[in-house]
This record gives sequence, C-alpha cells and structure tokens, in this order.
Amino acid sequence: MCRRHSGAPFLTYVGYPSDRVRFLKGRPTVYRSSDAAARGHCAACGSPLTFIYHADPQTLWLTGGSFDDPDVAAPEEHWFVADKLAWVQLSDGLPQWPGAPGE
Repeated sequence: MCRRHSGAPFLTYVGYPSDRVRFLKGRPTVYRSSDAAARGHCAACGSPLTFIYHADPQTLWLTGGSFDDPDVAAPEEHWFVADKLAWVQLSDGLPQWPGAPGE
C-alpha cells in the first residue's frame, strides 16, 4: 500500500507522538485507506504527508521526504521487507521486519 500511496519503490516514515506534531500552514486532507489506517495528503499538491494506525492513534507517522530537511531523521529499521521489490538491496545492517514489528 505504501508503494502505491507514494508512487515510489518504498516510503520512509518518521513516527512522532501525535500530541507533539503541529501543522503551521493548513492541515492534511485525510482519508481512511483501509480498516486499519488513515493517510493524509497536502490539500494543495496531493503530496503524501501522514499515516495513522487506528490501533495506535497516539503516534503520527510523517513522510520523511516531505521534511524541509529529510536528513533530520536517519532510518532505524526496515518494515514490510517481505513486500520489497526484488532489486531493492538493504545492506545497511539495520533490523528488518517481514511486516510491521511484532506482526
């Protein structure tokens, strides 16, 4: 779903406590993408911005590529590796999960 959502081979999210995130210019347009989650987009350009698991609403996941400085958050692990494209090589030594951690 993340690949289709972003139109890219993979999508990087950075998780923050929901109560610590403020949008300074407008708010994302949110749609329920499945029974388990909702995704937010920029209302002006459509860029993907947010992801919320309904089971964990206290965490807001923001797309790393939408940050003014995407280098502020380095990856810590890889999720949904079972769904990665065959040509994607993950050789950085970070933990890899077939789905989400704990699944």
